[in-house]
Amino acid sequence: MMIFLRQLFIITLLVGMLPMMGRGSAAVAVDFKSTIQPLLKNYCFDCHGEKKTKAGVDLKEFIDEAAVKRDLPTWRKVDEQLANKEMPPEESKNSLTDADRAMLREWLNATIKDALADAVKVKDPGIMPIRRLTRIQYRNSVRDLLGIPIDAAELVSLPSDNERGYDTYAGTLNIPPLLFEKYHAAAKQALTALTPDSAGWKMVVIADPGKTATTQKTAARTIITRFARRAYRRPVAPEESARLYKLFDTLAASRPFEDSIRTTLCAVLVSPNFLFRIEQDRGGARSKEAYPISSFDLATRLSYLLWSTTPDDELSMLADKGTLTQPAILEAQVVRLLADDRARALSEGFFATWLQIDHLDRARPMQSNFPSFTETLRKAMYDETLTFVNELRKNNGSLLDLLKSDHLYVNEELASHYGIAGVTGAELRKVAIPTGMNRGGVLGMGSVLTMTSHTYRTSPTLRGKWVLEVLLGTPPPPPPADVEPISEDTTPGTAAKSFRDQLEKHVTDAACASCHRKMDPLGFSLDNYDAIGAWRESTAARPLDTNGTLPTGEKMTGANDLRTILWKNRSQVMRTLVSQFLLYATGRDLITADEVVVQDVLARLDADGHRFSSLIMGIVTSTPFLMRAPGK
Repeated sequence: MMIFLRQLFIITLLVGMLPMMGRGSAAVAVDFKSTIQPLLKNYCFDCHGEKKTKAGVDLKEFIDEAAVKRDLPTWRKVDEQLANKEMPPEESKNSLTDADRAMLREWLNATIKDALADAVKVKDPGIMPIRRLTRIQYRNSVRDLLGIPIDAAELVSLPSDNERGYDTYAGTLNIPPLLFEKYHAAAKQALTALTPDSAGWKMVVIADPGKTATTQKTAARTIITRFARRAYRRPVAPEESARLYKLFDTLAASRPFEDSIRTTLCAVLVSPNFLFRIEQDRGGARSKEAYPISSFDLATRLSYLLWSTTPDDELSMLADKGTLTQPAILEAQVVRLLADDRARALSEGFFATWLQIDHLDRARPMQSNFPSFTETLRKAMYDETLTFVNELRKNNGSLLDLLKSDHLYVNEELASHYGIAGVTGAELRKVAIPTGMNRGGVLGMGSVLTMTSHTYRTSPTLRGKWVLEVLLGTPPPPPPADVEPISEDTTPGTAAKSFRDQLEKHVTDAACASCHRKMDPLGFSLDNYDAIGAWRESTAARPLDTNGTLPTGEKMTGANDLRTILWKNRSQVMRTLVSQFLLYATGRDLITADEVVVQDVLARLDADGHRFSSLIMGIVTSTPFLMRAPGK
């Protein structure tokens, strides 16, 4: 390599280019403006800059090396594209030489290494924005605060959050006026169920009000103070308490105690201190240094991450003592929270969204084509995936089971759908995968296979896109607006032998080729699974062809070959999982400093067999989870 660099140095001098210049820590030192930027302009700007911004990437915005270092997630994708020889695409007018490709990758990897070294020193937690409670968090919090099994969100049809991603993403968690009205109506309706004979009355009304105005006033202060402490997730400031006390006193002058206390608690439940996760800025106006968050904020972050609800009494007690931030106590609490059934919220909130099965209820396979698809089968498919993840959590299993496992969770209907004999009853149970059966891991789950199909047939493109986006973290850009859809006869039994031929037209179309060369072979390898995930060896409608060749030259025939390829790339799958969980936990886009966190968590996973708890502990003990930037 050094001989090559010296030769390149001489050549650049001869053609009038500026020489490569030495820079301490970089393995290959190249001047960005004189060497790298011209290459990018020549080979990349057509798709990512001057004419268009494919996949939302505008490389023209990166005017110097410092700008590159500020956005490592984007440049890691660039490196992957260069490594797989997917950028520039084969159909591009300009073909990047092997020498230029090698130089770009050497420079890029050295720059990434420098940026990570800088990030370790700075410890930038990034912006932790104020976040409204999600629909699920609101529902769970009201339920746990009142001690009543009621769905306050459903009472007034609160809208779901972030239809196309994690509901914890702060950018979508605003409150328009109509939504605030719904919160007020939800709180009023939920509190009507708080009566002396209800399950939650003793939990909320912790002081005997007696029958005199004096005893009721004293009891109200005790009840309001405790309830507001739990709802606000921190001690209540004196002026906040005073306003609530005054409201109760005003109401109690003309109303019964029960009505007065319910209306006052309603004021708590519509307060920004409850509806928003507000963290106190303790950095000071002039401070530029990040600082550890308080025990109260840590309890809130931890509880909403793992349980999607407000901190319980034990977390609140540790927060009051100020000891939750101690490493040993924090670790013990993580273990406790993960062991609790409420941690199922982690499967529903993160894993179902990451695997893109959170909207399985919207899948509509045509009954004429798939008469065996019932609502109970749909539910069993969804529950199979969540149970699989929940058991990994409970048993602290290996996250690599998501790629390859020797068992699954089925009931009688789902087992029959998969072709597994000997399972009876409606309850899911753990079953060993029979020898020779093409199941194991998420690739063989009906929920995933159904969500990546059309209503009347499988979709190799959707399934290939799912593998790239969900497992490998390399989502393709949206298709061109003028792309022509495949036209075919959907009548059952009608021959469609040309289906693959039609789809492969996209490979010859310059606007589509680069993406379909990656997606379609992955999707066709899964074509033995029909549109609702049942296994088939052939079909009357069209012959099955599960062969494919990836841009890397790797050949596949069927689902097991795809599993083998993903297993070889399991480090990339784990990187994707860690990155996505960090995004879910922080509620913001990832920044360069987060790359350090991802690297640390990956090392932790490698060291202990990819245990479930290591993913969680790695994130909750990281800089962005434990610290806050001043003024952010």
